[in-house]
Amino acid sequence: MSAACAQPVSAARSPSPVGHGAAIAAGSAEAARRAVVIGDYTDISPVRPALETAEFCFIATHGHLHDYEVLKQVLASSSHLRYIGLIGSRAKVRTTRERLRQEGIAAPDCLHAPVGLALGAQTPAEIAVAVAAEVVALEHGAAVPHLKLTGQ
Repeated sequence: MSAACAQPVSAARSPSPVGHGAAIAAGSAEAARRAVVIGDYTDISPVRPALETAEFCFIATHGHLHDYEVLKQVLASSSHLRYIGLIGSRAKVRTTRERLRQEGIAAPDCLHAPVGLALGAQTPAEIAVAVAAEVVALEHGAAVPHLKLTGQ
């Protein structure tokens, strides 16, 4: 199974902050709206309609295993996303990419993990700024230093 990333078509709103539970923030410029859906990690079917129209997806849960479960479902559900952001440490991202590889799932180029620009962010507020800046940079095609790991 592989997931491809869509080419830029239009801009989207920045992801919304999320709490516990599987939450996927997805927005489209055409609708000029944001959607945050909170639900069970093992079944993201309630957000599939939002994923079908979204260009950007941000995944944040409270655990590595949950992040992986949600990511697998997102990759299986949508092939037109321009951005899939997955929060986490470099070690977690390496483990996630290895698990995908072991299961025969190709990580698409639009997977940004760790998420955010390389701004030296340390606090939650700074990380949020780095993530929002990454989305803005992608919307405008700016060449900036991303934190995402590739091919690892």
